[in-house]
Amino acid sequence: MQHTGDTFATGRGLQLAAVSRLLDRAANGAGGVLVLVGPAGSGKTAMAEAAVGEARHRGLEVLRASPAGGQPGRLVWAQLLRDAGAPDDLAVGLVDGDAGWLDLDSAARFLMSGSPRLIVVDDVDRGGPDAIEVLSVVAARCAAAATAVIATAAAPLGLGPEIRLGGLSEQDLAAAVGELDARAGHALWLASRGLPGVARRLARDLAGLPEHEDPVVHLALRAPSRTAFLDVDANLVRLLETAAGRASDDATRARVLARLARELLGDASVGRVPVPERGGVRGHPPGGTGHPLEDDRRPR
Repeated sequence: MQHTGDTFATGRGLQLAAVSRLLDRAANGAGGVLVLVGPAGSGKTAMAEAAVGEARHRGLEVLRASPAGGQPGRLVWAQLLRDAGAPDDLAVGLVDGDAGWLDLDSAARFLMSGSPRLIVVDDVDRGGPDAIEVLSVVAARCAAAATAVIATAAAPLGLGPEIRLGGLSEQDLAAAVGELDARAGHALWLASRGLPGVARRLARDLAGLPEHEDPVVHLALRAPSRTAFLDVDANLVRLLETAAGRASDDATRARVLARLARELLGDASVGRVPVPERGGVRGHPPGGTGHPLEDDRRPR
């Protein structure tokens, strides 16, 4: 893909090539569906935006929408139908409680008609089974149409080709984030588990870090834990072990060790230790759970 910035393209060459091939097929009248799968911060939205830019450069029409929380799952497809110029009764009928397979197929057939087109549905799984059901019908129609469909989701949907986005290597992440010294760059990679979106957010925080505050310790106390209950985030444990040896005073070292013990227990809700934030306001290091990376990278 020629119209993708180098920062985003770092470490994603194979994935971007797959998107480019999908757009090629759509332009030649035989499209398809591609699902971008990964946890928050893995770059799904950025890759979808790159696909939109490339599609527009090629002259493809672009339609894009995302399910709204608390709304019917099929509403996102009704919105796309209206954007494509479908009759109101087709869009309304799609979200009707009596809509059947023929109604879904009629909607899919309209979306597949016309000039070459890219349809992007962000976070399609947020629309629940109803939104995914329509996507499955659309997928069945794509192969014989000049339409490419890209959907993003947190977990695999099993509807065809999927690109799983995990963490970048330490070298690729450093190139994607920008200038950092080796010590801070390594800490950032461990804290973010290589996820570029997470790393960029943490890097912005590091940019304003006082000179006397160690970036390794800072990230160790604030990096989110991203493992399931009773699992261990190996990257975060490694970061905390490093930070314990770099703490500037006993109180900070105690906070680091307390969080390390909590992470080794595999329960981010146990033993939460207050962390002083800038300006004297006390807070807590982020906890919570998330999805493990799809790849098998481990810190070295």
